[in-house]
Amino acid sequence: MKQISKINYLTQARNAEHYNLYTQVLNIITPVFCTKYKLTAQRDALAAAFDAEDEAYLQSRSFADTKEIEEKDAVRDKRFRFITLTTDSKALSLVPAEAEAAAKVAFAIDPYKGAASKPFSENTAMVIDMVKKLQSADYAPHVQTLGLTDAVVALKTANDDFVTAFSRRADEKRVRSVSDNLKKLRPMTDEAAGKLFEAINALFLVNELIEKDTAKSTEIGAVIDAVNAEIVQFSETLSRRGVGSKVKIEPDDKPLLPPDEGGGDGGGGGDDRPVIE
Repeated sequence: MKQISKINYLTQARNAEHYNLYTQVLNIITPVFCTKYKLTAQRDALAAAFDAEDEAYLQSRSFADTKEIEEKDAVRDKRFRFITLTTDSKALSLVPAEAEAAAKVAFAIDPYKGAASKPFSENTAMVIDMVKKLQSADYAPHVQTLGLTDAVVALKTANDDFVTAFSRRADEKRVRSVSDNLKKLRPMTDEAAGKLFEAINALFLVNELIEKDTAKSTEIGAVIDAVNAEIVQFSETLSRRGVGSKVKIEPDDKPLLPPDEGGGDGGGGGDDRPVIE
């Protein structure tokens, strides 16, 4: 039975990883969706908890090396512009395959064209989303036709470099203060998200067993799939640096979760201090 997966190892996530996960979750589970299915109270609770985390996280940004951040951001913007300008140029190509590929890629990147003018965190999230889309099976062949495969990889690298620089802290004492604050706030976000996920899972289950409304199943199922995709991405990010194992989703959409290794979100002891990157 389709359901939103439990998120393991939340307490071992870096602040940027935790922040980006819930940014994407709130983008997926929209106010319109929640109003339709009477989930507004649960979403509002998550949004309020995340706003408090957001404020602390934004405060932590001021501790980073501003010069290095600006340099990394400038590199990222150049990589981004190279892709958009090349796509625009190839749209005028006399080679039909290139012109067609350019049209496909232009459609994919159009929602992200204003990324460079957004605040750092939103810019980062938009680039992550755009890279994921361009590397998907739907768009990767068109990107390759335009000769932009390496450019997309370079953009991802530049974005990762920015996140690394952005995450450093200049003052250890102030870092500890922010860490203690986020240590209290992050579990509140996790708890509110868990309740929203439970409500969505319950709606899907009731519909599958009792109501059997195909349109409802499709709409709620799409949200579940999208959230699970972000959870898989989150687990992959942690797994690459040695935290836990990647969450796997079976073909029937039932989450297969790795065993909690003693540092998960409700698991087995250990220091539950959020990792400050």
